[in-house]
Amino acid sequence: MPFAKTKAEREAVHDPRPSLEERYVNKTAYLDQVKAAVQKLIEQRFLTTTDLKPQLKQASERWDWVMQQTTP
Repeated sequence: MPFAKTKAEREAVHDPRPSLEERYVNKTAYLDQVKAAVQKLIEQRFLTTTDLKPQLKQASERWDWVMQQTTP
């Protein structure tokens, strides 16, 4: 089940999990956390430095797609 986008959406369906807006102040904050996670995976040799840019691109596109979805 996807996270609610806003606190109001979360509360409307009684979801105890923090919404996206509660987890991340904005898209930049989200991408900063993705970058940190990818860099950790690079340090652990699960990914290479060439993976960073495509992973950030995909995360950015995912954020845009999720935030454009309408609530049923």
